[in-house]
Amino acid sequence: MEFLGAEYRHIDNDLYFTHPGFQGGGWHRGVRANPSGHVVDGQFVCSMVKVFYCLTDVGPDEGEFVVVPGSHKAAFEIDMDRRDLPGQRIFDDVRAGDVIVFDEGLLHNGRPNPSRKTRQTIIMNFGRHDAGAWPGYAPNPETLAAVSPRQRAILSNSAPVWAEPEPVPVG
Repeated sequence: MEFLGAEYRHIDNDLYFTHPGFQGGGWHRGVRANPSGHVVDGQFVCSMVKVFYCLTDVGPDEGEFVVVPGSHKAAFEIDMDRRDLPGQRIFDDVRAGDVIVFDEGLLHNGRPNPSRKTRQTIIMNFGRHDAGAWPGYAPNPETLAAVSPRQRAILSNSAPVWAEPEPVPVG
């Protein structure tokens, strides 16, 4: 709520596996650089937040996660073809249960995994009130029926269509 506002929305989620031999991803971000640096009326505007819940320990040379601090405020594009960008922060000391929270505009990347173990991470993405679930990530009707109205609002798009299920006759 602090980053996105009280009416934030769930955008997507994945259980991500970084297998041994993974060659590494490419630098990417979910929000493009903006000529304003995402500053509106003197305030930084965060449009998406990514949450990594680490299920496994990750040490050096085990498929580390890397970010470029401050890149989410860039007012210009950054060359993402390089493997090592100046100023990057390497998460190679992660323990199962650790949580990494960052602005989705931050440049981030998964490093090659030359180890013999698989890194496992639950990845969740949240957006501002006008965000909706990315294609393929809409919750099942059974899920929406089982959660609280507040959870239903978070899991639904900005104009959710919800009708309480009809009562099931007993007997």
